[in-house]
Amino acid sequence: KQGNRGLYTAALNLRTEINRVFDVNSGPVQKIRHGIVPEVTYTYVPDVNQTSAPDFLTIINGQNTIMYALTNSFVAKVLGTDGKPSYREFLRVKLAQTYDIKEATRDVSASGTDRKPFSDVGLEVDFLPFQYLSFLARNAYSVYNTNFTQANYDLTLHDSRGDSATLAYRYTQNSIEEINLALKAVVTKTTDLIYFQRRDQFNQRDVEKKFSINYHKQCWNVEIGYAEKVNATATGDQYDKTFMIAFSLYGLGKVGGW
Repeated sequence: KQGNRGLYTAALNLRTEINRVFDVNSGPVQKIRHGIVPEVTYTYVPDVNQTSAPDFLTIINGQNTIMYALTNSFVAKVLGTDGKPSYREFLRVKLAQTYDIKEATRDVSASGTDRKPFSDVGLEVDFLPFQYLSFLARNAYSVYNTNFTQANYDLTLHDSRGDSATLAYRYTQNSIEEINLALKAVVTKTTDLIYFQRRDQFNQRDVEKKFSINYHKQCWNVEIGYAEKVNATATGDQYDKTFMIAFSLYGLGKVGGW
């Protein structure tokens, strides 16, 4: 179907930053800077009749929201063995929530439903206690049901060569609960071995496994791999096995893929 659609988006963001530097002088850590960033963002998208829009377009709903957030960050000044300082953000914590003005003013006399203008509270945590260890969390907490609707955690250990191991937990209420494992071994300067596994905790089974070898040069790489994946269908589980060769030219794109 042919057609057209016209709409606009208006937004206003207000933010400021407060910093304080603390003298630590403990081992290589000389100073720690604590930064606090409060911000408020107002976004407005009008409700537009989109019945004449082309059928390849996704409908964009009207929006009238206020998002408010508070971010705390901690940056360490570390003195290296050569005497030169470096700076590393070892902790960042962000809380954010959105208030829907459109939902707050919705007429509920006919539907009999309650207004719920407050979104889930988003929590982001980035923790890097050491140079080669990191922990990330991305959670969402419902203020109406008083529980976590999403919980995502990543624990990563890596080294200076590029070897890495990541253990991840994925949870979405009534939908997903997974434990994921990703391993990467640098065999040579141009060859990597990669392994990835997803385990469905709801059904206590592995739903995906991937093994691959990645050979890379300065401007291109080739990946050869094998994957096993479980796809749930109406008639039962379908088990897919895939062999793949993918060739990539950096900046131009990729041929093949999972």
